[in-house]
Amino acid sequence: MKIKLSIFASFAILFGFGALWSINNGVKITMPYIQENVKQTASVESTRTESKQTENNKQFEAISNNTSNNTKTKETNEISVIIGGDLMMDRAIRLFGEKNGYDALFASITSLFNSADIVAVNLEGPITSNLSKTLLANNSMTDSFTFTFDPKTAIALAQAHITTISLANNHADNFGAKGLEETKRLLSEVGIQYFGNPWNTSPTDIVIPKNGGNVAFIGYNAFQPGFPGIVARVKKLSKQGNFIIVMPHWGNEYSSKPTEMMKGQARELVSAGANAIIGSHSHVIGENEWIGAVPVYYSLGNLLFDQYFSPETMKGELVELHLIVQNGKTVFDNLKIIEVSNASRKGIEVIED
Repeated sequence: MKIKLSIFASFAILFGFGALWSINNGVKITMPYIQENVKQTASVESTRTESKQTENNKQFEAISNNTSNNTKTKETNEISVIIGGDLMMDRAIRLFGEKNGYDALFASITSLFNSADIVAVNLEGPITSNLSKTLLANNSMTDSFTFTFDPKTAIALAQAHITTISLANNHADNFGAKGLEETKRLLSEVGIQYFGNPWNTSPTDIVIPKNGGNVAFIGYNAFQPGFPGIVARVKKLSKQGNFIIVMPHWGNEYSSKPTEMMKGQARELVSAGANAIIGSHSHVIGENEWIGAVPVYYSLGNLLFDQYFSPETMKGELVELHLIVQNGKTVFDNLKIIEVSNASRKGIEVIED
């Protein structure tokens, strides 16, 4: 298994192409299921051009020179954080989990997750005891986008060493406040921490003490009001000396280009003290940039989602941040990118050459 990576020693991001998976498993796929707010013939926008890559690589190289002064000493502790994109466990994913075991979805990536201190993902729906609205008794799909995940999902996430969950998205409240509270309870029972909510109300964040440092996660759902409050929380957490990772749920579905609003909000978050911005929602890998010394990944694409209608929706990225703790302060050291396939029958897999 080969991991494609970008390390600050070279700052070159390698991009691969996901394998096209079949879901011919006796599952009936309807048009509304295949496309959420997008026409059948619409192609996924791809803007990750060679010139853009060259521009980003130059930025990485410049920042590498600036951050190489983070000399490690005997007193230095290290923190490894892996962040993934959209994770949806209903529809075809639920069928697979019920047939093969939910742990099978993460079998090939669990060892990678186990190597990190913190693994955070965006959970695209609630975990509840309610029956799925996306499946009929004969296992065919409905046209519902009201998701719920089986309680066994929480156990599988914990076994895969997913430690931290963002609930700041447009599906986490699919079963209302009651469903969200059940989600929190089930996650807590298996030792998974969570942060954010669909409405950007307090609390929006969590601070995780690790190896002598503090890593703060802030969730933000851009489809609800409340951005000024998110900025205020970033400022407060920054003053407290935390390393701040903002995970916004934003942008246009199936588009790799960030909107002007996203770009503007990213700059506000950086000005407020954010140390990394890692986005989700578009279901495709988005553009990335550096704002000063802060990495901004506008979308990591799908980590686990049954959108098999295009190569772009069947792959995603993991961002692994390597942090160091010096004199009680947690600072950025380097990062690497790990490309993954967006699970069909075999679950999440690291893309190989």
